[in-house]
Amino acid sequence: IKVEENIILNKLIETTKETIKNFRKENEGLSNDTYSMISSSIGHWSFPLAERLCALYNKYEEEMLNLNKTNIVINDDQIKEFVKYRNAISHGRHRTPDIETAITAFYMSGIIYCCILERVGVGRDVIMQFCKNKLLR
Repeated sequence: IKVEENIILNKLIETTKETIKNFRKENEGLSNDTYSMISSSIGHWSFPLAERLCALYNKYEEEMLNLNKTNIVINDDQIKEFVKYRNAISHGRHRTPDIETAITAFYMSGIIYCCILERVGVGRDVIMQFCKNKLLR
């Protein structure tokens, strides 16, 4: 999910860059390396992980439904809970996953495969066939 596709976030990034540029012209005391680091940091601005995963799930929803043999579907709230779970275990807390978290994790792994395959040039129709034939496990 590209930041450039979101007009509002892109506008915030451009406005911030312009503000920093003007500040730099009017104020001394910060090194070129400091401004370089600030600029690099702005270049990584993005949406929260939960929002990006929700958008990717919506993008690949049909593929995900074909990947799973059941009629189980997940929603944005389950994806957000999955991200909370992931954040908790990433920061050393122990949590036992429930069935919804496990199902959501299954879908997220499928989404990762879809993203990688599409990025290397595999067509969505081929990805769909992989999902239908359960080749993305």
